[in-house]
Amino acid sequence: MLRLRHLVLLGACLSFTSPTFAANATQNICGWVMNPTPGNWSIVDSRDEWTIGTQGGEPANGVDIPDFGKAWVVTNSGGHGYGCACINATVNEAEKSITTLHRFKVQPLRKCKADKTLPRPE
Repeated sequence: MLRLRHLVLLGACLSFTSPTFAANATQNICGWVMNPTPGNWSIVDSRDEWTIGTQGGEPANGVDIPDFGKAWVVTNSGGHGYGCACINATVNEAEKSITTLHRFKVQPLRKCKADKTLPRPE
């Protein structure tokens, strides 16, 4: 009986700790890229908001965020605002953050506007 209890406890510990081994995964994420203030970048898809970088913090490694050109909506002084993009990135699921940007492709605004699963940008 003592052994069974130990196995159950061990199983519970393994179940609790196993997500840390799968924290990083490469994913394609399409949605609204937000840059509301200096240094603060994120992408919002149908599931969640993923942090790309925060002011004073370490931004995601990898490719640079390209210029959105006319596919950028300015909502704040200094050219801050939002656009639409698809990225391929390594993410930290637990922290909802991007650790490495592998590809970054600006999309027409109409692509995100047409996606009914995306929340409207603020």
